[in-house]
Amino acid sequence: MLDVARHFHPVATVKQYLDQIALYKINYLHLHLSDDQGWRIAIDSWPRLATHGGSTQVGGGPGGYYTKAQFQEIVAHAASRYITVVPEIDMPGHTNAALSSYAELNCNGVAPPLYTGTNVGFSSLCTTKEVTYTFVNQVLGELAALTPGPFLHIGGDEASATPADQYATFVNRVQPMVTSRGKAVMGWHQIGASAVQHSANRIVQYWGLSTSDALVNTAVSRGAKVVMSPANRAYLDMKYNSSTPIGLSWAGFVEVQTAYGWDPGAYLSGVPASAVLGVEAPMWTETIVTADHIEFMAFPRLPAIAELGWSPWSTHNWDSFRLRLGAQGPRWTALGIDFYRSPQVPWATIPPTTPATTAPPTSTPPTSAPPTTVPPASGLVNGGFESGSLAPWTGTGCSIVTAPVRTGSRALAGAVTSSDNARCQQVVAVRPNTTYRLQAYVRGSYVYLGTIGTGTSDVSAWTPNTGGAYSPLAVTFTTGPSTTSVAVYLHGWYGQANYHADDITLS
Repeated sequence: MLDVARHFHPVATVKQYLDQIALYKINYLHLHLSDDQGWRIAIDSWPRLATHGGSTQVGGGPGGYYTKAQFQEIVAHAASRYITVVPEIDMPGHTNAALSSYAELNCNGVAPPLYTGTNVGFSSLCTTKEVTYTFVNQVLGELAALTPGPFLHIGGDEASATPADQYATFVNRVQPMVTSRGKAVMGWHQIGASAVQHSANRIVQYWGLSTSDALVNTAVSRGAKVVMSPANRAYLDMKYNSSTPIGLSWAGFVEVQTAYGWDPGAYLSGVPASAVLGVEAPMWTETIVTADHIEFMAFPRLPAIAELGWSPWSTHNWDSFRLRLGAQGPRWTALGIDFYRSPQVPWATIPPTTPATTAPPTSTPPTSAPPTTVPPASGLVNGGFESGSLAPWTGTGCSIVTAPVRTGSRALAGAVTSSDNARCQQVVAVRPNTTYRLQAYVRGSYVYLGTIGTGTSDVSAWTPNTGGAYSPLAVTFTTGPSTTSVAVYLHGWYGQANYHADDITLS
């Protein structure tokens, strides 16, 4: 699940995420299209939902919405990856964007202002007004026409502002609006309340923190299936640990082993494995602003959830999995996918290319051969900073500053931009079959240092936070038998402040 309501994510980002999740046989993408902070799908019969309700997001940014053509583009791209889109309109709570767009959906007839915070449970459609059901029926009708998949998700969670009897009345009236259009009802597990009627093929999605839930048990006893998304196991927006720069922690920290170490078929007491339809890894976006944020929070936990869904519990073994997961690291690096390098996982590196058998062994080179560790053919020491020249460094947002510096009078500055992730780089000449160490002193948060080169073990390293002090950051790489140049780079993570680098050396 990707929440595009708290922070809007454009079509290109969603399509990129579809490409990435398809690598691990994820076969559904649940799109959370509406919430208090934004409405993200154009509805012809209620146009202000998108133009007004979609005009902001958490923190007050510009928001956005998908036209019907754009939504169909997402659906088609998903289908080309064998992924089915499940759209969600959350109701009767989580509806401030809709309430702000149309005053008549409020019991008092007054439209509240748009909301850009992160609180929950304060909004509700007016469940006693007939116009509310006209609204819901038309919205679901237009959404069903855009959705070839079998499910429409109606939300139903955290409806604290809706009295329990009115909540049941509302859900009972809405469910037939879904089934009459040939779709099955899907909702958060709160729709399992005993006063809510059961509709054919209904699915409840469990997101709680405990291993027992009466609402789920009630729904299952009436024939419902369950999608398992316990927040303290499967929520991809939970921080890995206290140092994770983005994400939430209300459900606790979720490291990779935590995400992997639970049995969906036996997790909830009283719910047999036969009632569990599958697993889902939701990513709520209160703090998730960019595509890079999505990648960092999804990988490596999403493959762990995928394995829970696709293989029998009896085959699961953490020691085996962590080795197989670590082997994915070079693949993600090659694909440009950012990921959290969990200390629980032994991350593989691309091994250096083995020299031809006719080449002299590096352990006993002839006297005319270069040593196994040598400086590059062209030096790399601050790239000319002290002379006041940026060259040979290039990149949008790269510049020279006179303060703060570590030594001398000038340093490199990198500006954070959404387009190039603040990458400053230069190409340097190197020698084949040689091991190098690249080092820089950096200041700022989440600064990366790395190398890219054909036939070279591409590597990178990053520092979580150096604040206002310079700290050393280094990587070691080995060139291949035909490598004569590599690109060395520095970049900062989007959303962080500008960074500085000084005393950059290659040895």
